Amino acid sequence: HKVEARKDHLPYPSRAIRTKEYLYIKNFKPDRSPQFDPPMSAGAKTHGDFDGGPTKAWFAANQNDPKYRRFVDLAWGQRPAVELYDLQKDPDQMTNLAELGGLYDRVQIEVLDLQLMGILQKAGDPRIAGEGDAFDKPPYWKKRR
Repeated sequence: HKVEARKDHLPYPSRAIRTKEYLYIKNFKPDRSPQFDPPMSAGAKTHGDFDGGPTKAWFAANQNDPKYRRFVDLAWGQRPAVELYDLQKDPDQMTNLAELGGLYDRVQIEVLDLQLMGILQKAGDPRIAGEGDAFDKPPYWKKRR
């Protein structure tokens, strides 16, 4: 979104599928931060993909306070390669079931990953169609004839 968000102007590639029961997110580059490369200076008006405002100002002012570390990490931290949330039991999506390693959750991940990859393949998504880093450098789109 914003060119200065990350080192070398790299995007944050993720794809997701949502059902009635689950939200499944696949992060293709979990080594990148989804918002920007932290830390952020407390006086910054804008940074990365996170616009200025009172919430950002609060996060910037409190980012090093251990009491708020969990919330700062949720907002700005790196995300794991795979995320699975049970939307019925956890509507706020605070518990990533993929990190808990339960057998039922692993099955759900496999099922949802197959569905997601099928949709992306059918759509010709470059991350699936053999051009995984297509959006990592300009031009970010090609004219279609």
